[in-house]
Amino acid sequence: FGSKWIASDVGLLKITGNTVQHFTTNHNLEENVVLRLFPTPEGKIWIAGFNGSLAVIEKDSIKKIPLIEQIKNIKKNYYIKSLASEGKNIIYFNKNYPDNLCKLENDTILSVSNDKMDKITLRLYDGGQYLLNYPQISNNLYYDWHIIANNKEYILKKLFKNIINPTNTFLTLNDSTTYISNNNEVVELIHFKPVAHYILPKRVLCMQKIGNKVLFGVLNNGVFMIKNKEAVKIKNIDIDKLSVSHILLDKEENIWFTTLEKGLFVCRVPKAKSIYKGEYNTFNFIGDDDTPYILLSDNHTIRNGIIEKIPNFSNDILVYDIITQGKQNLYITSIGALYIKNDKLAYKGISRYMKGFAKMTDSTFYIIGSYSLYYLNIFKDVFSETLYDKVNCLEKYNNDFVLLGTQNKGVNKASIVDGNIHIKQITNNFRVNCIKKLNANLIVVGTNDKGVLLIDSTGKTLKIINNMPQRIDCLEYQDNILYIGTRTGLYVYDLVSNKMQLLSHNNFLPFDEIVKLRIFRKKELYILGKYEVIKIDINELNKEKIPFRIRIRHKLSKRNLFLYLEQNSYKYSQNIVFHIILLDKNGQEIKHYKTTNKIFETELNNGVYTFQVYAIDDFVFIKSNVITLPILITPYYYETWWFWILCFMIFALIIIYITYKIVHNVRKKELQKRLTQQKITDLESQALQAQMNPHFIFNAINSIQAFILQHKTEEAHYYLSEFAKLIRMILNHTRKRYVTIAEELALLTTYINIESERIKDTIIFQKNIAQEVDINEIILPTMLLQPIIENAIWHGFEPETNPKEIILTLSVEGEYIHIQLYNRGRKIMQNVRGSHISKGLKITQERILLAYPKKPNFEYFSMENYDSGVLVKMILPFEVDF
Repeated sequence: FGSKWIASDVGLLKITGNTVQHFTTNHNLEENVVLRLFPTPEGKIWIAGFNGSLAVIEKDSIKKIPLIEQIKNIKKNYYIKSLASEGKNIIYFNKNYPDNLCKLENDTILSVSNDKMDKITLRLYDGGQYLLNYPQISNNLYYDWHIIANNKEYILKKLFKNIINPTNTFLTLNDSTTYISNNNEVVELIHFKPVAHYILPKRVLCMQKIGNKVLFGVLNNGVFMIKNKEAVKIKNIDIDKLSVSHILLDKEENIWFTTLEKGLFVCRVPKAKSIYKGEYNTFNFIGDDDTPYILLSDNHTIRNGIIEKIPNFSNDILVYDIITQGKQNLYITSIGALYIKNDKLAYKGISRYMKGFAKMTDSTFYIIGSYSLYYLNIFKDVFSETLYDKVNCLEKYNNDFVLLGTQNKGVNKASIVDGNIHIKQITNNFRVNCIKKLNANLIVVGTNDKGVLLIDSTGKTLKIINNMPQRIDCLEYQDNILYIGTRTGLYVYDLVSNKMQLLSHNNFLPFDEIVKLRIFRKKELYILGKYEVIKIDINELNKEKIPFRIRIRHKLSKRNLFLYLEQNSYKYSQNIVFHIILLDKNGQEIKHYKTTNKIFETELNNGVYTFQVYAIDDFVFIKSNVITLPILITPYYYETWWFWILCFMIFALIIIYITYKIVHNVRKKELQKRLTQQKITDLESQALQAQMNPHFIFNAINSIQAFILQHKTEEAHYYLSEFAKLIRMILNHTRKRYVTIAEELALLTTYINIESERIKDTIIFQKNIAQEVDINEIILPTMLLQPIIENAIWHGFEPETNPKEIILTLSVEGEYIHIQLYNRGRKIMQNVRGSHISKGLKITQERILLAYPKKPNFEYFSMENYDSGVLVKMILPFEVDF
C-alpha cells in the first residue's frame, strides 16, 4: 500500500503517505534496536534485531518469532545478517557467525546446520534474495567463492583482494548480471564470471538499481554510481559525507536514502533535464528554429550549453530580443532597433525603447515599445504609430494583422491600411500579459486578473478556464494541449477533455515561477524559470499519471461513525483532500463532506446508508480510487413499541416503590436526625464534664482557703475573682454551640492564669495570629481548645520544666482554619496512634469531625513530638459569625 518500513535504533518506523507510525517493544517487537529488514516475494517483511531477535510483518501486524535455545547460544549478541525464503513457509537465515545456517518452517525453528567448508558460500534465491556463509577465519586471505544458483554451482577463486572482516552486500540485476561487494571492493559478474572490479573510498553499505543506474551507498562518502565502467560520486550536498545504508525507489519515483548519521532523506527522480542554472536571469527565447537559443541577463546568451556575451553591447543597453536576418542580427533593445556595422552599433530607423517583435514575412516585422508600435520593412521604410496605452505582448494572427495585448485596453488588432498602421480594440478593458493564436477563430488570452480567456477573432469571449490563478505570465500550445505558465507553476490543460493538472516543485518541477515557455521539435517543452532553464519530453509530461490509492477503517459506536482515512502517496500527501459522500438507501446524496484530517466522525439516525469515499489532489487534479461502505443503523431498544409497554408497567411499579421509599426515607431521616442531635448533645455534655479537671477545681478552692487562713486577703480576693470569672465564662459558653476566637482566647487566658497560681509558676501563653484571621468574626465550637491546654499543663509540664510555655498559632488557608497548639514540655513516649489519648482529647477529635459535612480525606487532628515538646494540629472548616 505504498508504505515504507524503516529500521532504526529506536524501533520500527512506518511511513504511509505523510503519516508516520512508530513501533517498539510495546508493539510486539523483541527489542528496539532493529538492524535490517528482509522483504520476501510473498509479501512478508522479516525483522532482524541487534541481539539476534527475529520478527515478521504480515498485513501490517508484527509477530515475534521465538528462537530456540540452540539458536540463542550461537554466540550471544550476534545478529541475523541475511535471510531468504524458499516457497511460502520455509525461511533460511544466517546469524553473523561463521558456518551457521538456520531453517525456519511455518514460523518455527527446525534445525541448525554447520557447513565446515573452506569456501565462502553464496546461495541465491528468487527475487534477489541471498544467503552468505563464511568459513572460519584463518591466515589465508584469499578464499574461494562457492555460488549456488538455479541448481548450479560456480566456484570463483580470489574474487576479492582482501576479505579480512568480510562485510558483503549483494545485488542481482537480471538473470546474468550480479554485483558483490566486500568492504570497499565491488565485483561485477556476468553469468557468474568477473568482468569488472571497482574500488570505493570506504566500505560499501548497500547497492541498488535506480532506473538504468547502479548506486552504491558508501560509508561517510554518500552515493556512487557506475558510469563508463568507473565508480563516480553523485554530487548531493545533503548526503555527500553521510553513510548511506539503504536506497529505495518507490512507485512514485521518489528515492529514499537511509543514513547512519542523520536519518532519512527523500528526493525525486527529475523528469525535467536541466539546461541552465546559474547567476543570470532568464529573459526570452531567441529565433524560431529548432535549436533552443536563450537570452539571459547582462546581454548573455546560452546555446547548446555554451554561455556567451553579445559582443559590442555594454550593460547599459538591455537586449530584449534578436531578429535573425541571414548573417546579420537586428537587436531589439532598450534604446531602439540596433545592428552591428563595422564592429559598431548602428540604428535601424528606430531609436526608442523596444522590447519585442512579431515576424509577419521574411522581411517585415511588427516591433513594440512602451507606448509605440513600429512596422519595419528591412528593405524599405519604417512606419510607426503612437499608442494611448502600454503594449505588453503581441502575436501574429495572419499576414495581414497582428494582435496586441495592452496594459489596460485589452486585446487590439493592428494592420497596415494605406501605408499607415491602423489599430482597433476588440475586447473590453483589462490587462493582457500574453496572447497565443490556436487556430483561425480561437485565441487564448492570458490576463493579469481574469485568468485565461478563449476568444474568437472578433474579441468575443467563448470560455473562461476555471481553477486557475488570476495572473497568467506565458502560454504555449500543441495538439489540443495548452501549457500555461504562472508564478505558482505550470498548468497543463486539455482543450478536448477539459482536464487540468498543475506541475510545480511539489510534484514535478524544480521551481514554481515560470518566465517563458517554448516547444521545440514538436516534442520538447523548454521552461524558463527565474534563474533556471529545463526541458521536458512532452510525451512524458502528458502521459496518464498513476493515481494514488486510499483505504479506510471504520468503527461504529452507537450512532457515531468513525472513519480512519489513509492514503499511500508521499508525493501528493500535502495537497490531498478526502471527499466523503453520504447516500440514503435510494442512492440519493444527503451530504458531501470534505476534510484533510485522517479521522472523520459523524452522527447518524436510524436507517440504511452508503458512504462513498475518495480523495483528490486539488493541485494536479488526480482522483484516487472510490471506496463504498454500507452502514446500517438499527434503532435503540428504547425506540421500539414493546419497550414502551414494558416501561409503562415498570413505571407503575416504580411509583409504588418510590412512594414506599419516600415514606420510609422520611422516617429514617427523622430518626437519624434525632440520633445525630442526641450524639451532639451527648458529646457537648461529655466535653463539658471533661473540660475542667475535678482536681483543678478542688485545688483552686483549697488555694483560696489557704490564702484566707494565711491572712493573704489580696491574693485570696484575686484568686477568687479569677476563679469566679472562669466559672461565669464556662456557664456562658455552655449555652452556645459556637463562640468567637476572641471569646475562646479570653477563657483560655483566664484558665492559664489560675493554673499558674495553682502550680506556683509562670505559664507563658503566646498567641501567633495571622493577619487574615479576624478573631471577632471567625467562630469555633465552644471550649474546643481548653481540654488540650489542660492536658498539656497537667501531663506535659513537670516541676523542672522551664520555661513553661504554650504557643497558639492561628492561620487561614483556603476554606479552612489551621490551629496549632505547642507546649514546651514532656514528649509523647510512643507514636501518636499507639499512645494514650485522654478522654477529653478523643471527644475534641470527634467534635472536629462533626464540623465537616462528610469525613475529610486529609488529617484533621494530629499530635506529634516536636523539638522539646508536643505539637497538636487541628484543621476546621472556616466559619464566621454573621
